[in-house]
Amino acid sequence: MELIIKLILCYLVGSISGSMLMGKLKGVDIRELGSRNAGGTNAFRTMGTAFSL
Repeated sequence: MELIIKLILCYLVGSISGSMLMGKLKGVDIRELGSRNAGGTNAFRTMGTAFSL
């Protein structure tokens, strides 16, 4: 039972987009900038190196 809970939690944490979180910290919607893709490359191009790592 503990393993199932851990697997579910890992799945949920892994589904969170890091670039979306960094965009929210900076106060921008990454989906409205650059290529409009919520990926790491767009975060790098629009927000800089610190927000893409």
